[in-house]
Amino acid sequence: MGPVMRRVMRGLALAAAIVTGAPGAMADDLDPALVDRLFAATLVERHLARARDDIIGGWVETDFDLMNGSGGAEWDRLAEAENSPERIAADFRAGFLAAGLSQAHLAEAVEVFSSPFGQTLSERRLAAEPAVTDWQSAFPQAYAAANETGDPGLAVSDEVMALLAIVDHRVATIREGRRGFYAAMEAGGGLLPHEPDLETHMADYDRILPLLREGEVGLWRQIFFHIGQDFDATERAAWLALAGSDWGQAHEAAFQAGLRNVRLQAGIRMGAATAAALLERRG
Repeated sequence: MGPVMRRVMRGLALAAAIVTGAPGAMADDLDPALVDRLFAATLVERHLARARDDIIGGWVETDFDLMNGSGGAEWDRLAEAENSPERIAADFRAGFLAAGLSQAHLAEAVEVFSSPFGQTLSERRLAAEPAVTDWQSAFPQAYAAANETGDPGLAVSDEVMALLAIVDHRVATIREGRRGFYAAMEAGGGLLPHEPDLETHMADYDRILPLLREGEVGLWRQIFFHIGQDFDATERAAWLALAGSDWGQAHEAAFQAGLRNVRLQAGIRMGAATAAALLERRG
């Protein structure tokens, strides 16, 4: 993709962001130093590194699915550049700040997540997802046994997951990534004449959301059981208290809003790049 098409791509990404109403850089009344402390305590940088790997993997899949792998090394370089760690971090921060977390809730979150229990919770949350998808580990058997025996820890993790509305957040995030990609494809002229517009496409996509939700319930139920698997009664009570508190739910909503904007903006960039590449190929 040459310099002209790169400029076109960036212009299309901006147009798509306007169409989708994506949050951008904004003024806010939260203490930036406290926000930075919270991000450090909740290991945001490591969460975003994982998200970035997944996003770049999506570019590779798109190259093969829509362009028969013709993008090659240049496409890979573009994926890396358009999804730099700095850009991903800025997207997360914009989404997080746009969620409306109050200064009081921010201060409570910093206090709890900076505590020994909060640090344990952050580390376990980060470690849980790769652990539950490692089918060679002992976890699948432990999870199956917990279901069979009615492990009280499973009831606690299920309640925490419900209180924090994890599945609702996750489904919304996946949908936003899809919407951003398709909006940019449409804005950039990458769709073929027979392909539906954004509104029709998303209406069709929404019909599969119940199946998507079912899969997310299964995955995140395991993740949250893994997080709390070794908690004692005191830690379980603290976890439930966090999940049931106003500040805990507000923080989770802001954290998820940050991740949602990461996926939306990444989808926009990939859709714009794909549209530009397809137009270049079609001449």
